[in-house]
Amino acid sequence: MTEKNIQELEIIKEAIRNHVPKLAEFIDCKIPIEEYSANLYKNDVDDVYISRQNIIKESIKKQCLDLFGEESKNFRLNLDGPVVANMVDHNGILNNPILLSSHFITSASNLFDSKFDILSLNTGLYPLNNPFYKRGLGYQGETITFISKSKSHQLVYYSPPLEFPDFPQDIKEILQEADFGTNEYAWEQASKMNYKLWPLLFQEELRLSLPKLITLNQDEVVSDLLKDAISKKQGFVYDTMFNPEFRKMVKKEFMDTTGAWSKDGGGSFLFWARDDRNQAVAMHQDGDYLVSSKESFDYKIKIQEEEILEALENKKIYAGMVLLFGAFLFHTGMVPLAGYGSINYLNVMKNRWLNILKDTYPDEHKGIEKMNINKLVGGPVLTYYRDDKKQIQPAYMLDILMSGGLSKDYLKNIFSMNFNDLLLPAFVDIYNTYVPQEKRKPISITQNDIVSEQLTWLK
Repeated sequence: MTEKNIQELEIIKEAIRNHVPKLAEFIDCKIPIEEYSANLYKNDVDDVYISRQNIIKESIKKQCLDLFGEESKNFRLNLDGPVVANMVDHNGILNNPILLSSHFITSASNLFDSKFDILSLNTGLYPLNNPFYKRGLGYQGETITFISKSKSHQLVYYSPPLEFPDFPQDIKEILQEADFGTNEYAWEQASKMNYKLWPLLFQEELRLSLPKLITLNQDEVVSDLLKDAISKKQGFVYDTMFNPEFRKMVKKEFMDTTGAWSKDGGGSFLFWARDDRNQAVAMHQDGDYLVSSKESFDYKIKIQEEEILEALENKKIYAGMVLLFGAFLFHTGMVPLAGYGSINYLNVMKNRWLNILKDTYPDEHKGIEKMNINKLVGGPVLTYYRDDKKQIQPAYMLDILMSGGLSKDYLKNIFSMNFNDLLLPAFVDIYNTYVPQEKRKPISITQNDIVSEQLTWLK
């Protein structure tokens, strides 16, 4: 690496230490990937949270049974202790190298001597056209588009299953073979397809001993947690919805917070609605009602137990991020394996909840204060290939699959890297995204500059 690149990396690291402190700890994380992966599952969680997580575990088991039937009884999900789940990936078909790599990081310690399967709880509350999919699947530096523009803004959680008409025949046959069973929604289809596609990302001799990849829907779990809170009529999640004074505190504390709501009308208060085109509709509070902020969609719902419960049952509304993570994470104490963007906003949310709960729910305050939510698995890329010009490129799912899968030698080389080295290329993006612009110095180093120096062994 040139002296200039080394100097710029030091500038980047110092800026991250000063301005993105929750990610600074990973700069010096000189732990091999396999060991780092094993440490993700070593967590000290209080018994009260283990008990609360029973709702999550039952929801997981129900999804497995609904999606995979009798085959799910052979799954080896590690649900005896605290729930530890990858939350980085989206409820789509395996695709983007960043999201894809998160599954390798979470399973690195368990990949060649499999003791339990890989659990990923992913959201489907994003549009079919998004930065990680762009209306299709990546392959050889291009995107094979198969989602029409008319469906671009549909939420995956509500969208019907997808079709693959415009793929090359060899890829189309693989996708169609992986697309099994009857599905009502695109997220169900993706969960089943990922289950079939995951082994194909490895060379054939590795496939029989691999852990299974079980990608389930986070939004179904959150809905079950909210229904449980409503049935018990107690707790800070319940009060956030139905106690007017507590709700006022929440509204004030989270104002202008990422993922919440803002004074200028951005975001959505507590819940989002879906319209008749399966698109997201923001809502604002008007007295005792939540009202659509979209003029063309006339919808309102009373903030009352029976109405909210019915709307959840009928999938008319879904929790916004404040309520979602309040119930899913801070109430249950589950262990989130997250990306660097998520770690940033989850820590902000954690501090907001601590401010609210200090005097209102002191025991909850103590429990949340102890939670470790800095479990980074999203951001580093560990799937690469060399193109026809011998340049290193990030490998999408189809790049790996159509090349015959990753070899054991490739994975051993990657897993022998220290975590901070694997994360090093992502520091460039973290610097450009999270360090305030006025605090940034001009840099010319690119992610590809770093990767080219690191992966000289890649042929």
